[in-house]
Amino acid sequence: EIQNAEFISFFRAQIESLRVKSGKQSLELLLTSERIETDVSRVLRFSESIFPFPVKIAIRKWIKNLKIEFEFRCFVKDNKLTAITQYFDDIYFKILHEKKYLILQRLYNYFYQEFDSNLLPFDDYIIDFGIILREDIEEDIDQNFEEQLEDMF
Repeated sequence: EIQNAEFISFFRAQIESLRVKSGKQSLELLLTSERIETDVSRVLRFSESIFPFPVKIAIRKWIKNLKIEFEFRCFVKDNKLTAITQYFDDIYFKILHEKKYLILQRLYNYFYQEFDSNLLPFDDYIIDFGIILREDIEEDIDQNFEEQLEDMF
């Protein structure tokens, strides 16, 4: 349990280190990223055989109250949500285990009732979603979880 808590702290610090506040900082981060360098070199080397599609970099607004335990990777086949996994799959989050069915229900409801898949030119894709908890509710996630989920996404 101590090691898991250390991993959580490490991942949170790592994510926070990616926060930038200017275009200059954004470019510096992109140009010095080992991961981007590796991915771009793979695309250039194997573009026809492995990557028969255009590769793009997605940049999103920083959301200060998006917690790593509430980020999810979703897999869609024929415009149907077929699988959901936690984004940071190396870490155990007790709250995900305890509230699994409520979280899955909210993600499915969001996907089928609010998310507009017609905006995407694909029927098969991987997409990331996050649950954002309201800031005005006290930090005790366990006790207020259902209420906080009301303002998700």
